[in-house]
Amino acid sequence: MSKLKSLLITPISFKKYIIRILLLNFLGLAFLSDSISFDQGIFSLQGLIYSLNKFIFLIFILIETTSVYLQEYELNYDFLKLIIRDFFSLNFKYSFFVLFEKYRYLIFFFTLFFYVSYFEKKLIEKLTINLNFFIKLLVSIFTLLTIVVFTQIERLDLYFNKIKNYDDLFIKYNILRNDNWYLQSINYLNYEKKKNDLIFENIKFENIIDKKADNIYIIINESYPLFKNQEINEKIFYPLSDSNLKIEKFKKNWNKSYSTQGSEVELFCNSDKFFERFKNDFINLINEKCWINNLKNKNSVFIHTYEKTFFDRGRYDKFFSKTFFLKDLKKLNYQMCPGMYKGICDYEVLNNLEKFLDKDNNFLIFLTLQNHHPTKLYPVIKKKDLSACKDFYPLNILDQFCYLYLNQTYFNQLIYENIIKKMSKNDIFIMISDTPPAFPKKWKIFFEDYVEVIKITK
Repeated sequence: MSKLKSLLITPISFKKYIIRILLLNFLGLAFLSDSISFDQGIFSLQGLIYSLNKFIFLIFILIETTSVYLQEYELNYDFLKLIIRDFFSLNFKYSFFVLFEKYRYLIFFFTLFFYVSYFEKKLIEKLTINLNFFIKLLVSIFTLLTIVVFTQIERLDLYFNKIKNYDDLFIKYNILRNDNWYLQSINYLNYEKKKNDLIFENIKFENIIDKKADNIYIIINESYPLFKNQEINEKIFYPLSDSNLKIEKFKKNWNKSYSTQGSEVELFCNSDKFFERFKNDFINLINEKCWINNLKNKNSVFIHTYEKTFFDRGRYDKFFSKTFFLKDLKKLNYQMCPGMYKGICDYEVLNNLEKFLDKDNNFLIFLTLQNHHPTKLYPVIKKKDLSACKDFYPLNILDQFCYLYLNQTYFNQLIYENIIKKMSKNDIFIMISDTPPAFPKKWKIFFEDYVEVIKITK
C-alpha cells in the first residue's frame, strides 16, 4: 500500500511540479532566450518529464546551462572532456571571465538550484490551494514577466513579430520547445561527431609543406581576425604580400572539439583522431603516425609566449631540438604584454627571430598568444592609431575589433620584415589560424566561421 501511495501524485507534489515547470520556463525566457531553444517555442518539452523529480531536475538544469555556454562559443561536448582532463592547467581568470560574460546563464542556474534545493519545501508547506495561493502565484508570475521585459528588451521584437504574424505562428513556432541540451546532443551525434573525421582530411599538411625545403616557418596564429568585410581582411593581409611572392590560401573548418590544441594535432598528424595519444603518448604517436616526424633531422624549434605547463605543452621537449616558453623568454628580458593571458609580447619573438634559429635547415613552429579574447592593444601601438577604426564599419562598433585589426596588421608587417623578406626560393612560410576570435554569438556574426591556412613561397 505504501509503495502504491508513493507512486501517486499528491496535491503537494503536484504543486511542486507545476511551480517547477513555471519557473523553468519563465526563468529560461528571462535569461536563456537568446539560445536556439527559444527560437522554437516557449515551454520545455523535456522539462515536463524531469520536473517530476528534484534530483533529476537539478542535473538537467546544470546540463542545460552548460549546453547554452557551449552554444554561445560554438564548441561541442568534446571540449568538456578537454577541460576536465586539463582542469588544473586552465587559466581560471579567463574561465571566470567567460562565465560572467554571459552572467544571465548563471542567474538561471543558481535561481533554480537554490529554489529547488532550499526554498521549495518551505514554500510549498506554507501554500494551500486557495485564493491566497493563487494571488501569490500571480504576483510571482507578474514579477517574472517584469524581469523578462527589462532583461530581454532586444528579444521582444522577435516575440511580437511571431504573435503579429499569427498566420505563420503555428507553422513556424510551437508552444512546446526542445531544450538546448537536447538540440546540442542531436546536432553533435548526427552531424559534428560523424563529420569531424571528414573535415580534417581536407588539408594534409605533408602535401603543402615540402620536407625538402631549406627552412620551414609555421605560425599558429591565435584567433586570426577573418572578418566578413573583405576590405578589412585585405588591409590586414596587405603587409604580407608583394608581387614576388606566391601566395596560396586554403579554407578549413576550425576544431570545435579541441580548439587551439586541435589545430596543433592537425598540423602534426593531419587529423585530430589521434588526440588522446597526442596528449598521453606524444612521442610514440609522432614516430608511428605523424608526417611531422619526417622533419626530425632539422633544427626544430617550438616557441610559445605563455606558460609551458598550459595544457602540458612541456611534452614538446621530447621532439623539438629547442623549445621556448614564458619562463625561457623572460630570461631574455623581452617585453611583457597585458591581457587575460599575460605573456611575452608576440612581436618580440619576430623581432629577435634569428636568436632562435640556426643559419639554415630550420623548422620553426611559433604559437602566438595576444589575440586571445579579450584582446589588449599592443604596447607599441599608440592610442592615436585607434583613429584608423573611427569611420570603418564594423571596427568602429567595438574596441575589441579595432584592437584585433591593429595588432594583427602590425604583426603581419613584422612577419614580412623578419621572415618573408629574408626567405630564399627554397623556404616556406605557413600561417595557420587556430580558431575565429572567441566572441559571444552576437559579435561572431562579423567574422567568418572558418579559418585559413596561408602558404607563402618565393
